Parts: sequence; structure tokens; C-alpha cells
Amino acid sequence: MTGHEIRRLGVELSAFDEGTGAFEAYALTYNVVDEYNTRFLPGCATESLRRGLPEVTWEHAGRRLGAVEDYRDNATALTILGQLDQPEGRNETLIRRAWAGMRTGTLTDFSIEFIRREWRTAPDGVVEFQRIDLEAVSLVLEGAVPGAELVATRSAVGAAGPVYRRLVAALGGLPAATRAPLDDPLVAEAEAILDRIR
Repeated sequence: MTGHEIRRLGVELSAFDEGTGAFEAYALTYNVVDEYNTRFLPGCATESLRRGLPEVTWEHAGRRLGAVEDYRDNATALTILGQLDQPEGRNETLIRRAWAGMRTGTLTDFSIEFIRREWRTAPDGVVEFQRIDLEAVSLVLEGAVPGAELVATRSAVGAAGPVYRRLVAALGGLPAATRAPLDDPLVAEAEAILDRIR
């Protein structure tokens, strides 16, 4: 199979710069088995990204919301730095919906569209992607690859991203290997905040 494929990634929004539309997200978490019984290996999209950065689209419908402007790749995840377009033109309504949904946290998941170039079946029966062409990153209503999350926005990189990741981990929203212990002071602080807003 070498046609276009889609993986809904379960990226969670931690922060969004509503003034600029900039965001940061783990587009792929490596070595995690998704609901398609596939696993992306570290660096599988690097060659593709060096050739060109993909658009950010709405639900893989070819309707542009913005673009990936940069990326970071390490042994754990592919992180994208994205930018939503200004809300104007033929996709104005969708872009406004994306801005509003990302700002309020009601639209939080991303998905990728890719073409597999090199893959293998591992001894555990999982298909492992060694090299893919990343065609698009889409804002979607629901994702499927565990551990992917939106970490921050460009203006919020620094304390906001790591603090949010610790909070999500402490509340059980990340894989067990990254969860904070239940006696972590951040859990008590998060629970106090949640009690105040309930």
C-alpha cells in the first residue's frame, strides 16, 4: 500500500495564541502503537519535511487553515510549529471556528495525512513506518494515536508547555511512563483550580 493514508493523532491543545494563531504540537509520537496497529519510528518524516512543510487543513477535506512553519524531531516525537491563517477569504468561517475552538479547548485533536515509503512488520505483528511523506496536518474532531498532544503556542513556549504537560500527566492524560506521581504538588494545585471552577 503506497496511497494516501490518514492517522488521527489525539493531539491535545495546551495553549493557543489567539493574537497570532501560532501553536506547537507533537504531530507524531514515536514507538507508540495506534488504533490501526501501526507504529511510527523516530525520524520517519524528516526527509519529507526537509523537502517541504505541509499545510494545516480542516478534517482532511483540502480546506486550508494554515501551515506548518517549522519542526523539531527527536527520539520521542516530531513536534510541529504551526500557524493558522488570518480569518479571511473562502475558508474564513472554518479558520474562525479553528481559532475559537483552539482558544477554548473544544477543538484539540490533529491528524496527519501521509504516504508510506518504507515499512516493515515487526515481530509483534505491528506495521512500523520507517519513512513516510508527510502530506498534511489536519485539525480534526477526534484523534487516535496515544501520547500526541499540543504542547504550547509560540508565545507560550517556555513555562506553559512543560507545566501543562505535567498537569495532563498528573491527571492521567498521558502514557503511564510520563505520569507524575499522585503526591505531586501540581496535582493538588490542579485539583484546587478545578474545584474553584466547578
